[in-house]
Amino acid sequence: MCSINAGVTSSWPSPAQDYYQGPISLDARYLGRPSRYLLRSEAQLACAGIAAGDVLIVDRAVDPGPGMILVVVADGEHRIARLTPHGTLAVDAGVLTATDAVRFWGVVTALVRDLLIP
Repeated sequence: MCSINAGVTSSWPSPAQDYYQGPISLDARYLGRPSRYLLRSEAQLACAGIAAGDVLIVDRAVDPGPGMILVVVADGEHRIARLTPHGTLAVDAGVLTATDAVRFWGVVTALVRDLLIP
């Protein structure tokens, strides 16, 4: 038997082909580097829009800068804080001071929030 079509398309190409960006991959977008980790927030940082239970995507290879949301280890616990332009760490319960044993752990680059709460 002989095929008449032989791979020739007879329809017009879709105009949407020019805008095709490929499939959405959350792994490639948010976890594509070995320095990125997922952490579940146990506390909130209202000034950054982070609620308890949010999943934070933290990159340990990013250098902290003013205005960034950081994960720090204070008194043996992971805490979320915003680095102020003055170099202090703002938390919902106030400010972490230099007298606290604070160690930088990573920069929060994104968060995942469940919108349907059971």
